[in-house]
Amino acid sequence: MADEPSYKTIDAVGWVYVSDRKLLCVRSQDKDAFYLPGGKRELGESDWEAIAREVQEEIGLTLVPGSLKPFSTIKSAAHGHGPNAKVVLICYESGFRGDIQADAEIAEIAWFGHGDRCQCAPATAIVLEQLHQQGRID
Repeated sequence: MADEPSYKTIDAVGWVYVSDRKLLCVRSQDKDAFYLPGGKRELGESDWEAIAREVQEEIGLTLVPGSLKPFSTIKSAAHGHGPNAKVVLICYESGFRGDIQADAEIAEIAWFGHGDRCQCAPATAIVLEQLHQQGRID
């Protein structure tokens, strides 16, 4: 019996923010695709703690406590992690304070519509599709 391929699953959180009918996306310096602000949890972190920390680290915003609301859970291929890697991306929306700015690990910030899906990691492309179907982005 042939060995079945082993799959790596990446468990992450992402922040969904739409303004002027565009989705906020970021690209890390070592990546070739755009993602939602967010990332993997550190040991023992809740979704709130992880997303608040990641958004602060990546784009300098403070998420407003108590404003976190679920958007969707995406299961897709994990971009840049090999053919057997999957991601489970739990996406949230929330209020925030501050001005959006790229911090150390972020090379680029972009605002995307539905037609920009090809520039994004698979999970982010799915979020763009969902937002388009909801009539929230162009």
